[in-house]
Amino acid sequence: MKNSIFTNLPFYFVTAVLLSLLAGCDTTEPVPVFRLDKDYVETGSDSSTVTIGFSIENPREGIFPSIENANADWLSDFEIYESSIRFKVAANDSSFMRETSFYVSYLEQREQFTVRQNGRIDDTPEPPSIVNDDFDVEIDRLRAVSISYRVLPKDPDIAYLSRAVEKSIVDSFDNDDEIFANEIGYYTSVAEDYSLTLETVLERSRTKGESKWFINSMPDGTDFYILSYGIDNDGNRTTAINKYPFTTVALQNTVNMDFEFTFDVDETFVNVTVTPSDPEQIYYWNADLTRFVTEESAVAQYQAYIDALIDMAYWQGSSMSIEDIVANSIAKKGVSSELIQYPYSEADGIGFAFAITPEGYVCSEATFGTFRTGAINASDNVIGIEPQNIQGRSAELNITASVEDDWYVLIVDKAENWEGMSDAKILASLSSDPSRLDGYGYIGSGTIEISGLTRETEYVVFAFGYEFETVTTGLYKSSFTTTDVITADVSARLVVDKYFNAEDLAEINERKYGSMGQMAVIPCHVETSGDIAGYYYHIWDGNMADEQSYSDDDIIAFLTQGGWSDENMEFYTYFDQLRTIVSVGYDKDGNFGPVYREAITFTLDGCSPVSDYVVQTTHSCVIKDSSKTNMGTIHVNMKPR
Repeated sequence: MKNSIFTNLPFYFVTAVLLSLLAGCDTTEPVPVFRLDKDYVETGSDSSTVTIGFSIENPREGIFPSIENANADWLSDFEIYESSIRFKVAANDSSFMRETSFYVSYLEQREQFTVRQNGRIDDTPEPPSIVNDDFDVEIDRLRAVSISYRVLPKDPDIAYLSRAVEKSIVDSFDNDDEIFANEIGYYTSVAEDYSLTLETVLERSRTKGESKWFINSMPDGTDFYILSYGIDNDGNRTTAINKYPFTTVALQNTVNMDFEFTFDVDETFVNVTVTPSDPEQIYYWNADLTRFVTEESAVAQYQAYIDALIDMAYWQGSSMSIEDIVANSIAKKGVSSELIQYPYSEADGIGFAFAITPEGYVCSEATFGTFRTGAINASDNVIGIEPQNIQGRSAELNITASVEDDWYVLIVDKAENWEGMSDAKILASLSSDPSRLDGYGYIGSGTIEISGLTRETEYVVFAFGYEFETVTTGLYKSSFTTTDVITADVSARLVVDKYFNAEDLAEINERKYGSMGQMAVIPCHVETSGDIAGYYYHIWDGNMADEQSYSDDDIIAFLTQGGWSDENMEFYTYFDQLRTIVSVGYDKDGNFGPVYREAITFTLDGCSPVSDYVVQTTHSCVIKDSSKTNMGTIHVNMKPR
């Protein structure tokens, strides 16, 4: 096998191996089938209660559906019954329709449910009167496919939006109302693309005071307007639409030049040599797989890349001129050669080259060449796996690789998930979805420390050669069984005394909290007892307080993977969502004490006044994903021998 270009690295570090990578074992137990009665509901603008029915064939005792990613602040009070789910929809006081989606999960099954609420049409308050608050626009840098500009509103307190739109589109409308309707349509499409509400997108896009903008990937030689206009929290336009015209620089092919490509392929390594017809003319070249670039997109992708590079240097205050940036980072002259390793075997690629000006503009026709990466050869690597120092929640693996330069993956999982499966079936299952193996590669020998295991449980360890989606060896495996655990006489409790509304805190720190809107800001600290050596904690989405659903081992595994251990922390989350405070301490021998759990819902009414907020140096974390997605992970750390 070809030696890796990473041979100077003794080991490849990874952070986690999923215990639940695959549920591949045969079982005679009937598979549960979970179904929602419907996947969509539309409500009026008034507040209401929505009920979703569901059915479960072959249900598992003690397992109930759970709600994930229900982050819209206008949905609340989720309750799960035997065959239905109920939640409340707050009144929509704006005239805009709003929409959000969340997931209902049962074991490995996940169903999406969408809520659409119409805007208020009766007793809609009159929108604010339109005022002619002009916006000044200053262009900092204008290039072929990009523009950097500033917007300076006359009123520094007005909230506004700004973006560049092709002049031909804007001129097709008769008045500001039609232009504004098209703008709302654009932001609605952005909301749909990112599974957000229009209200959220507008809130995140609005700004105040002087603002800086960089827009890229525009067509060259095209007329545009920079549109700037005021907009309030309800999505109503508050100013006239200011239109500032500009035209992107037109690219011109003023140089007659072509190139010769030579590709020397060895497995996934390709040595690319480019020979220009004019050895004195500067040019740019690259070679990539056709899944990432095409002949139609190559020039545009390059021009967007160089424009972004120039703009980044400008905003960072670099003293380099555009010509210096192009000469030092982009331009080639004469014959150029480079060895490139690609992440896929037997994949098609193209090389492309074109002349450029000292300012980085494309100034000739592009020349293209084609290549195909080779196949990955089988590896002679023999992988030894020796479990050692086995504890109740941790173990070590001594790994030996006979070929130090060949890549392999290593998977640790509960043995029960693989009972009765042949080596061939295990290999086929593990390699069937390459994306699940991303980040779990190793190279060389070393010691692996594993934490987050369950006490008195048998585990299997699988290892096999794997490079660029290709299995290169047979399956190597081992097993071990964890011991019982000792509960330490220590405790750690994450204390949440007060929490605040980010909208209120924006009054004292606009930069930090101004873009959050109504979110709970939760400063917290840890109280400990006993001869404690350290602790982990988190505030997590959903209800983890039920020990029948989440054992102490589950919580400890989660906390050692995704928990925090800082002295102070500030969490952010949406109001009216069920969360659970979890924490655990450990002694000098690494034994954990009892797990602390507290289910809590942060409400707007429960916020403390801003005067109680104490500024302190903290890390911060947004509470978002369900804890289920991180349960059962094994922390893996390979160390040099």
